[in-house]
Amino acid sequence: MSYNENDKKILCDYIKNHDVIEKNDEQMIKNIIIKAQQKKIEFIYSIEIKKDKTCFIFKKKIGKTYIKFYPENGMTNKQIKKKYGWSKGFLFKYLKTHTKIENEDKKIILEKLSHKYPYLKNSKNVEIKNNKYYVDNHYYFDKHDVEFNKIQIFTKLLRNEIRKQRDKFKKNSNNKCDICGSNLNLTVDHIIKFKILRNNFIKKYDINIDENIQYRNINVKIRKLWLDYHKDNSKLRILCKKCNDKEK
Repeated sequence: MSYNENDKKILCDYIKNHDVIEKNDEQMIKNIIIKAQQKKIEFIYSIEIKKDKTCFIFKKKIGKTYIKFYPENGMTNKQIKKKYGWSKGFLFKYLKTHTKIENEDKKIILEKLSHKYPYLKNSKNVEIKNNKYYVDNHYYFDKHDVEFNKIQIFTKLLRNEIRKQRDKFKKNSNNKCDICGSNLNLTVDHIIKFKILRNNFIKKYDINIDENIQYRNINVKIRKLWLDYHKDNSKLRILCKKCNDKEK
């Protein structure tokens, strides 16, 4: 049997009435989620209720990242993304070009938001206030979500570009942690934090992130500037994972 209305009601009511999963109920909830996945998931290692009480989060294996399961439609976050997409580009563009939502657009805005947040499916109203989307008077999305994502992408690309510099530094080191002397799980650490180097680099060359991010790559001119800047301004050291974690 597949996921049905009775299963949905059990899980939705459980989230509504509980902050944590009682030990006696854990296996029952796991079984319903496994049933909803139609054997795509055969075993759930651990499960809990997300703090905002919108979904269950679980692990299939020890050490794996959490997967979200939304009772409303019996789907995981990965399945929702694959089926619907997020439509963040559309939502962001609409915010940039509108101060209020036209009546004929409300349905499509709600539909696109509910693709990301299935629990908004039965929402009645959406509006724009202070450059943010409010669904039934609750805030869900604004332009800063997109801006933050852009800087994340740019940071990841910058880190990828300096991989050879990091590897060369590690190869020429004495293979010992600079703090505790351990020779296990060694990593290369920035004494001047990478975030500071990134921000100073962007400021020095007045870099427009939008114009200099290409698919999985940075603009060729910016790459050369960044490699030279990092080589001249970064200070590196060798730390073991334990000491590195303490420094963060």
